Amino acid sequence: MTLTDTQYRIAARLNLGLSPLSGMNTMSAECIHCGKKEAMKQDPWHSLSCPKAMGDGGTISIRHNAVVDALWRSVLVMGGQAVREPKGLHHEDRRRPDLQIVFPGQHLLTDVIISHPLTRARCMRNHSLGGEASVARAMEARKRSKYALTASRQDARLLPFAMETCGGMAPDAVALLKAISQGAQEQLGLWPHYEVIRHLVGSIAVAVQKGNALMVLQSYSTALAKAAAEGDDASAVAAEK
Repeated sequence: MTLTDTQYRIAARLNLGLSPLSGMNTMSAECIHCGKKEAMKQDPWHSLSCPKAMGDGGTISIRHNAVVDALWRSVLVMGGQAVREPKGLHHEDRRRPDLQIVFPGQHLLTDVIISHPLTRARCMRNHSLGGEASVARAMEARKRSKYALTASRQDARLLPFAMETCGGMAPDAVALLKAISQGAQEQLGLWPHYEVIRHLVGSIAVAVQKGNALMVLQSYSTALAKAAAEGDDASAVAAEK
């Protein structure tokens, strides 16, 4: 439930519309991961949406798993049962949602996805679509399409957890938090409702912002290492001449 100073600064700069780090204007405008020219100049937060950067070092998986862990731990602490990536729910292709959650009278399935809404293409699309968390709502629809049959077969309520890097949540994500808090109220009568919500939202928010910071810092450090290596190579060539 805490952020380091650096993680907090990056989270604050994202919400203020600033570049992730103050020294990024000295970096190459070319993305070191995908090689796209002017990528970092056009979008300093490119590392949060670059397909190549997402796979490097597993940073996108780390952020995703941190959010799943926050939900999983919260359910267990609040007296429910939760299974990560339950097997045997869809025998045709063995697809598995991230979490199966059970409270008395509630059987829930959820799959987590975190999206960055501030790319140029998505900003233009959001302007035309209107409404809050439009990117998260689009991802929610995809997850619903993927797991609707699985949930129906298990007589479960499907609530995909789709949210954005800036904190916006799709309606099903909000509904999932409400369902978990309702289950907690019935299981833990002495735990005030506002504390349940604070714990849920806070742990998820911290997990997302830590993941964002990890992706930004990894891209930055990789760029610095590459620039240093190229500088050393240039110095070696000059020395040989």
